[in-house]
Amino acid sequence: MKRNISMPTAGGGFEFEIEHVSSLIQQGVFESDILRKETSRDVIGLMEQALVDNGFGHLVKTKN
Repeated sequence: MKRNISMPTAGGGFEFEIEHVSSLIQQGVFESDILRKETSRDVIGLMEQALVDNGFGHLVKTKN
């Protein structure tokens, strides 16, 4: 038997991230004290490589 479980989430599950970044912007802060920009860049690089490796390279913006 298949059941659907529905649970409303504000922000699509990213409400804490959205709230944190919004707060930083309002304060004029350019980098989170929770997650360094280098870590964010590393994660983005891994995600982009996964897209390329799985045939979705057209979704990755190429560097000039």
